[in-house]
Amino acid sequence: MLIDVRRGLLPTRDITCEILDALPERVVLLDPSGRIEIVNEAWRRFAIENDLRVDGFAVGTNYLDVCDSSYGEGAEDARSMSAGIRGVLRGEHRSFEQVYACHSLTKKHWFRAIVTPVEVEECRFALVTHLDITQQALAEQSLREQVRRHQMLAAEFSKERERLITAQAGAKVGSWETDLLTLEVSWSEETYRI
Repeated sequence: MLIDVRRGLLPTRDITCEILDALPERVVLLDPSGRIEIVNEAWRRFAIENDLRVDGFAVGTNYLDVCDSSYGEGAEDARSMSAGIRGVLRGEHRSFEQVYACHSLTKKHWFRAIVTPVEVEECRFALVTHLDITQQALAEQSLREQVRRHQMLAAEFSKERERLITAQAGAKVGSWETDLLTLEVSWSEETYRI
């Protein structure tokens, strides 16, 4: 049962949980100290699918402590996340966003975390939504690799062109090309000289 939001009352906890469980993205609600109050079904499913059965994914755990105690790959992102959430909880930021990698042993994942404040009875909670951007990240990674390969090929082509120019000058031989679509003819520098 929904209650009049204008009077400062929110939907009951059961309905709030049902709404959060209906969302396809991973969602967690943190209390003012950073303790996990609610996780949705997508959050629980992701933890199980990726064998993340650690205390950091359970209701009652302090999310900020888990971020702050992270080590190894991704630890810097975790600490940045913690600082951003603290800023939202203290009212220093209206929201906070961060893109981060979260790879399991078998799969690579990238997420955009969006942290927004939720005011409940003069207490500031933080709603943390993790949007799966894995497909976008993989596409961007592939595009960067293609650009890198094209740059390498262009650099190699440029070197080969310089070698050809030097060889033609030494042999006093020129060359020309014809564009078959436009019938435009271009000559090498040595052909012009000759």
